[in-house]
Amino acid sequence: MADKLRRYERETKELGMLLVPESLAVIARFDRALARPGGALLLCGLCGVGRRTAITLVVAAQHFELLSPACGVGFGERQFRAFLKAREGGKGAEWEVSGGGG
Repeated sequence: MADKLRRYERETKELGMLLVPESLAVIARFDRALARPGGALLLCGLCGVGRRTAITLVVAAQHFELLSPACGVGFGERQFRAFLKAREGGKGAEWEVSGGGG
């Protein structure tokens, strides 16, 4: 992974990522998820924990495209579905949303 990090930083941009055991574990989880047939990830959570940097490296190593909607005030399920539909070329995939306890 260190070689891929160096290559990405040389060819694209500096990530400033340290390959410590915790970051390597996150990279490995992302890599396994994306390597599966039909693999995809939805990353949500607090800022500043390194998800974006780790997924950027994995996506570059696997030659995938990273999709990131511009979330802001008023961005909800409807906007998310529209974003996915636009990226899927209008295939109209149906998404099941599970209720949150209750």
